[in-house]
Amino acid sequence: MVSNKLAKNDDSKKDEVSKRDDIEVWLEPHPENPLLANALRIKILDYVLKQHGYDIECQIWSQQLIENWRHSESSGTAASE
Repeated sequence: MVSNKLAKNDDSKKDEVSKRDDIEVWLEPHPENPLLANALRIKILDYVLKQHGYDIECQIWSQQLIENWRHSESSGTAASE
C-alpha cells in the first residue's frame, strides 16, 4: 500500500483515475535537497473494464525528479517513510 505517496494531476487528494491522468508515486526525498523528491510518474492513456478487471494502457517513467510535495504538506519538515 502506498498511503500518502500518490498525487494525481498535481493534487494529493484521493480521487478516481481517468484517462489522460498523470499520477506521481512519491518514492523518497532527494538526498541533497529536501525540497525535491524522486518519484515514479504514470500517465494513463486508456483503460477498458473487462469481466475480471481492467486493461490499462499507460506510460511509465521510473525516475523523475519532482517538487517534494510531501515536504510542503508536513509544514517545513522533511517527510519520512
